[in-house]
Amino acid sequence: MKKVLLSVGVLMENDRACIEKCLQCIEKLRDHVTYELVVGNLGATDGSREIAERYADQIIDISWNGSISDAWNTVLNHCTGEWYFGIEADEYLDVSVEQLVNCLNEADSLNAISVAIQETGAVQWGEVGSQIKREIRVVRLAEQVRYEGDELPKITANHQNGLVHITSPLLHRGGTIAKRLEEQKYPYVYQQGENLSIPFTPLYRMVQEQMELPAQIFQSHSEEIDELVVCFQKHEKLRPLWMQWLKKQNLIQNLGMLHFYAQMLFSMLCVQEWEEEQQAQELVTQFLSVMRQYLAQLYHPKCLGWEPGWGMLPTLHHYGWRLVRAVQQAEQGDEYGYLYHLHHAKQAVPVFSGLVDFMMVHPPQKEDTQLQQLARQVRAILSQYAADDPALVAIKSSAAYQKVAHLLWEDGTEWTTDGTTSEEPDPSLDEDFQLLMEVSTFESQREALEGIVHSYEMLSEDGQDILKEYWNQHPIWGKEIPQVMQNIAYTFQQHRCEFEWLYGRLGDNRSKRVLLAILCNWRFFDFTRLKNVKEKQENSVLHLMMPLQQEMIVDVGAKIGLFHDSYVKCYGNSGIQSYYAYEEDGKNYQQLRQMMQHVTYAKAYQTAVGAKTGVLHREESNGLHELQMVALDDHISEKMTLLNISVAGQELDVIKGCMNHIKKDGPCVIIALPENFEDIWRLPKIMDELLPSYQFYLRYEGGNLWSSKTYLVAIPVKK
Repeated sequence: MKKVLLSVGVLMENDRACIEKCLQCIEKLRDHVTYELVVGNLGATDGSREIAERYADQIIDISWNGSISDAWNTVLNHCTGEWYFGIEADEYLDVSVEQLVNCLNEADSLNAISVAIQETGAVQWGEVGSQIKREIRVVRLAEQVRYEGDELPKITANHQNGLVHITSPLLHRGGTIAKRLEEQKYPYVYQQGENLSIPFTPLYRMVQEQMELPAQIFQSHSEEIDELVVCFQKHEKLRPLWMQWLKKQNLIQNLGMLHFYAQMLFSMLCVQEWEEEQQAQELVTQFLSVMRQYLAQLYHPKCLGWEPGWGMLPTLHHYGWRLVRAVQQAEQGDEYGYLYHLHHAKQAVPVFSGLVDFMMVHPPQKEDTQLQQLARQVRAILSQYAADDPALVAIKSSAAYQKVAHLLWEDGTEWTTDGTTSEEPDPSLDEDFQLLMEVSTFESQREALEGIVHSYEMLSEDGQDILKEYWNQHPIWGKEIPQVMQNIAYTFQQHRCEFEWLYGRLGDNRSKRVLLAILCNWRFFDFTRLKNVKEKQENSVLHLMMPLQQEMIVDVGAKIGLFHDSYVKCYGNSGIQSYYAYEEDGKNYQQLRQMMQHVTYAKAYQTAVGAKTGVLHREESNGLHELQMVALDDHISEKMTLLNISVAGQELDVIKGCMNHIKKDGPCVIIALPENFEDIWRLPKIMDELLPSYQFYLRYEGGNLWSSKTYLVAIPVKK
């Protein structure tokens, strides 16, 4: 029996629409090489298996276990050829397979072949345009080939000694997208059934005659709706008639009809001339109205409310929902939120950038909302009273007023009240802290070490093992357990007075509980207190301060602008006068720059921030690197109102380079504290020396095991 040179593996489920074309194209390989066709069947019920039986040498029935890689590997286990070629059910071979055949017959030293795949998306489930990508698809079976990854399974093989690339397209892919993985991983996404379809008929005549389409025809298969869309696309004269027809329809209809409307509007976006302003605005209005209703019916509200998950939506749905959210933000008066979502929509589907550019130039008109009218009435009433009126002072000092004051005042004159509220002392909290200090007072380093070791030994074995694993992964306190114990002991033996000083300078009871929880975690390895002080409210740090109507924000270690996003979500961007962002990492900086390119008040710099302006020499894994460094006192001349520092260990240098601004301007300062045993008291000490009027606050957002992600907030007390 002649040895099989090539095993072709195909994985299918209900793929009747495409499987025969795929298998027919594979048949052409029989004229060139000895091969076998192994088809894995994931429970097809639409006749796909019967089609495959006419072509396959083997059909393997596979039970779905939630892992697409496991399914592919089951196919691999049944292949006997010298080479393996994996093809998906919605792919088909190019007419010319000569490059592949030559590689298989002639290249003895090869272990793997990279294949060029041309992917052409239909206007269906969000895929648009055409692109070429390359994947390792052909490998020697002797190289212990396996599939890995469940979202985008890839072949893994040892190809260090031989890899060749087939550069011209060998495989092509249409627009079919299997949703099994999405439904398995995100069960709450698809709120209604996935079959949205009609028995095909030339219904464009009904549109031509401005007749209403009967809703009952949109009930069986979405592919036929897409055929209907294509039918409309071929008749350019119908486009203006289509818009007239759509405006007459009741959009609160079934999901199938909304799917049809959405697909038709997507097709019109492809050909829209954006210079025709009136026609373009009409199309945008219709598109957003349809997408808002269509996506709200198609997806679960939890999915649409969770921004990190939008990327897993079909591309056009992600694009459409971004535009809907942009308009919602604009309706709320959030200009930055509007630009933020438009920017991400443009990234999702560049081919539709014309629509995004049009919306940037033509933002929705702000309406005088009921809230704005109410704010004017409240301002008029409050303005009748003297500023020192006891009743007015009491109102302004309340927590409720401070949460809504930024909605009431337009000029910033009322932002003189400190953003924090006074609290009564908590005797039990003070007693707990004093007790902790008493049991943490040691005469010598040896006595301190014995006390810390005793606390550690009181833990269960599981507790000790968990801490050991954490310290091994995060050796900030030492690489070995004895070193960690010594550092903790040194901290309490040397710095008890500093902890007592900080406790007395904290501005609220929550901050005192945070400090107590962190010190108990260090002293007694107490996990419970950390868990109890962890913030449950988003942006809790920002809620400590009052926003200004002429806010000048400096963001050091800006990453991709997340702090700016948080500020805008809390207070909007109408009061931001300037935003300076500094980021060293090149990849983060590029994203930051893209995010801020339409934000007129923002300036982004790829530079380090330190104690002085000059060149910073930094040792990295691939050698010594030079990086420009600036001191904020040299680089910024405007009055600074808010300083955010997140630089993983360089906080002290940043503060030293900003001393003049801190002394003169008295900005609110937020510092993401490093995970060490010094900066929690050292940085407040330095800030206090620069501006004694600072009140300090602590907020905790880290884990329950060992203190991390602690924020220090310094707010100047207004005299």
